[in-house]
Amino acid sequence: APARQSFTVPVKVRAAVRNLSTASTSSTVSAPNSSQERATSREPHNKDKDKDNKEKLEREMECLDEGLRALCSEMDSDKDGFISRWDFFAAVQKNEEVAKTILPKRDASLTMKCPDTFDEVERIFEHMAGSKGRISYTDFAIYWQSAKAPKEKLASDLHDIFKIIDVGGHGEISRLALLSAVETSPLVAVRLLPGVDAQDPEQAFTATQDLFDKISHGKRRVTLLDFEEHFKKRRPSLTMSRSKAAVQPGNGLLWRSHLY
Repeated sequence: APARQSFTVPVKVRAAVRNLSTASTSSTVSAPNSSQERATSREPHNKDKDKDNKEKLEREMECLDEGLRALCSEMDSDKDGFISRWDFFAAVQKNEEVAKTILPKRDASLTMKCPDTFDEVERIFEHMAGSKGRISYTDFAIYWQSAKAPKEKLASDLHDIFKIIDVGGHGEISRLALLSAVETSPLVAVRLLPGVDAQDPEQAFTATQDLFDKISHGKRRVTLLDFEEHFKKRRPSLTMSRSKAAVQPGNGLLWRSHLY
C-alpha cells in the first residue's frame, strides 16, 4: 500500500484559526451580558413610570368620597386605577346599585341577552372612557354623581367650576387661567372638555383655546355670565351630563382642597 503523505498546517494558519475561535466564543459569552445591560437600563424608566402611575392613582383616590372610592376599587378587577370595558359590563350585571344608576330604565340582567340593553351599556362606557378605552376613577365619579344628583343644582355647579378657574376671585377669567385650570385639575378638564384626552398636552391646549374663543367672542376676559350662557345655551348636553360631579351633596366641592 502506498505510504500516507503527511500534511503540516502552517503556523500562521493555526494561529488565525485559534484567534477566530477565541473571538467567536467571546462574542457568544458577551451577548447575554449586553442584553442584560439593556434590560437593566430600562429598569429605572419602568420604575419611574410605575411610581408616577401609583402616585396618580393615590391622588385620584384621595379626591373621592369613601363610598365612591370603595365602589371604584370593587369594580377595578386588576387594581390598576382604571375600569376596563370588562369590569364595567361585569359591574352592571352583578352590582345592583350600579345597575340602577347606569340603567335606570332597563333590566341590567338582560345586558348580554338584549341587543338594545347591550348597546346602551356600551354607549355609556364609551361616553365615560372617551378615546382612552378605559374609565378613570375621576371620569366614573363625574358620571356617577351626575346621574344621582338633582337637576336643579345646575346653576350652582357652574358657579363652582367658575370659582375653581377664577383662583383670585376677580369675577372674570383669562385665557391663561383657563389653560392652567385644565392642566392642573382633572375635574375641570373632564367637565369642560369631555372626550378630550387631557393627558395629551397638545390636544388639551388646542381644545382649551377653542373653548375660550367660543365663550369669550373675542374678549380678553370671560365673566360668569359668559360662562353660563355658553354652557346653558350652546352645550346643554354637557351641562346635564357632567355638572353634578363638581358638588358632593352636603360637603361642597369634591376636589376643592386639591386644586389650589
